[in-house]
Amino acid sequence: MSDIQFIKRKNISFAISALLIIVSLYSFITKGLNYGIDFTGGTLLHYQFENEFENEKINEVLEKSGIDGSIQRVTDGKNEIIITTTFLDTERKKEFRDILRREVGNLTEDGIKRETDIGPTVGRELKENATKAVLWSIIAILIYISARFDFKFAAAAIIALIHDSIITIGIFSILAKEINNTMIAALLTLLGYSLNDTIVVCDRIRENTKKFKNSDFDEMVNTSINQSLSRTIHTSLTTLIPVLTLFFFGGEILRNFALALLIGVLVGTYSSIFIASPIITIWNKGKVR
Repeated sequence: MSDIQFIKRKNISFAISALLIIVSLYSFITKGLNYGIDFTGGTLLHYQFENEFENEKINEVLEKSGIDGSIQRVTDGKNEIIITTTFLDTERKKEFRDILRREVGNLTEDGIKRETDIGPTVGRELKENATKAVLWSIIAILIYISARFDFKFAAAAIIALIHDSIITIGIFSILAKEINNTMIAALLTLLGYSLNDTIVVCDRIRENTKKFKNSDFDEMVNTSINQSLSRTIHTSLTTLIPVLTLFFFGGEILRNFALALLIGVLVGTYSSIFIASPIITIWNKGKVR
């Protein structure tokens, strides 16, 4: 009835996922997440210099100035740098610019591209709103799939989404990548992508329950996965091509966004086949009814 025995290997896939989740949770506990100023509050400085400069020089200036911050080179801009720091008042910004001019070089005529302050209250509100957005999305998905299919399909899809979210954010924690509003947008996007993949498989399972009455449920699910496998692979590959292009050529600012999508597409494709579908078989033992 089927080609590749996905369901029979579910224990292996569960073990792999469990390992990835444990590593992700360990990173959360030991390293935490690198929240950007969107969530923590602080100052963002975007400058352009007349001449080439080394990133190490900017870090030296931050250290000499006693400012806690990080830098991000703008690869699609000439001699541009984005510096995120703890909150700096107007006087401190001016002092910092003066030190940069002495130690690194003069800014261009319009070299002050942006100087933005985000207060800690605003950052806290953004974090709360982002969390609510993710939670409400999951609740809406649970209601929709329960109504459209069956609760066991909804539960499997939600478990797969949580699985994808933990691993994606875990990789960002391990790599110490910044979590900002763009990252949250990418997370919501990948949840939608993962859900789409899962629904394709679930829809095929539902169709096959009518065709394979009284057959083994595990075997029927396995057949459903194989029947939708080519569509899943083609969809993932066509999605990966523009995401990879964005990752390599989209510039530093968009790289984290593209990285989240890249991880999400890979993990989402994996979970729809190796996590959501096997969970449905565990829920429904025996024959197709």
